[in-house]
Parts: sequence; structure tokens; C-alpha cells
Amino acid sequence: MLLDRLEWRLQELSDRKNVWHGTDEFLHDLERVERVQVRLGHQVKIWHLNLTGKSRKTLEMMGFKEILKETVEVDFKL
Repeated sequence: MLLDRLEWRLQELSDRKNVWHGTDEFLHDLERVERVQVRLGHQVKIWHLNLTGKSRKTLEMMGFKEILKETVEVDFKL
């Protein structure tokens, strides 16, 4: 059901006629994304590795531009 909803949403937003194959590619690319936390003093930087440009564009098209962006948090618990 979630896959159907994703395919329908991509079809609605895309100018391409057949996005079904692209949906599988998109999910496969997202499987490879890794979340990494790096501590630098009291700062914790969070990066998402292996995010392809195509997946980033698809996320932006869907309205999720900020979902996998690099973030910096402050943690005073050492």
C-alpha cells in the first residue's frame, strides 16, 4: 500500500509518463543512505552519506528538501 502511494505521488509530481521503474530505483538508492554522527567538541554534526543527486532531486520534488540535510547540534553532556 505504501509503495502504491509513493508511485502515485511520483506520477502526480513528475512530468515523465512512466515513473514505476524510477520508484524502485529511488527506494534502492535510499536503502544505501547512511546516517553518520561526528562529534567535534560539544558539536555533533550529522551527515547522510551515499545520497545520490537523483534521489536528492526526487526528495525535493516530493517536498522533502530538508529531510536528509546536514545538521549541527550542540551537546554539553560529556
